[in-house]
Amino acid sequence: MLLKDDLYQIIDSEKSEDSSTYTLLISETSPLFKGHFPGNPVLPGVCILQIFKELAETDLAIEQPIMYDEIKHCKFHLPIAMNKPFKAKVSLSLKQDGNFWNLSASLKNDAAIFTTLKAVLTTIKQDIHD
Repeated sequence: MLLKDDLYQIIDSEKSEDSSTYTLLISETSPLFKGHFPGNPVLPGVCILQIFKELAETDLAIEQPIMYDEIKHCKFHLPIAMNKPFKAKVSLSLKQDGNFWNLSASLKNDAAIFTTLKAVLTTIKQDIHD
């Protein structure tokens, strides 16, 4: 399930050879907040991990979808209250290692760092019987 356009929009991006920074606007009106948590909506950590993966796919610009192979370190420093739109900066660094990519990512705003991640991504292997 892609979260882009339903949960967040990319409003700006900057790319260099091995890193990128995205400015996102995360919407407080996404239906997922009806269950997480009603009356006190918080951005689920799994959605942050999905955002990182989707942005990494954008950076890699390859045909095959990718997935997490290993999460080496993930820290949710602070919860993100979603009672209004949330403007965030996501920084990504990708380094290829054979069939894998080492990902370092963070989500922050002007006030704080909310999430940091070090992970390994790989392509999803398609079954030849599909």
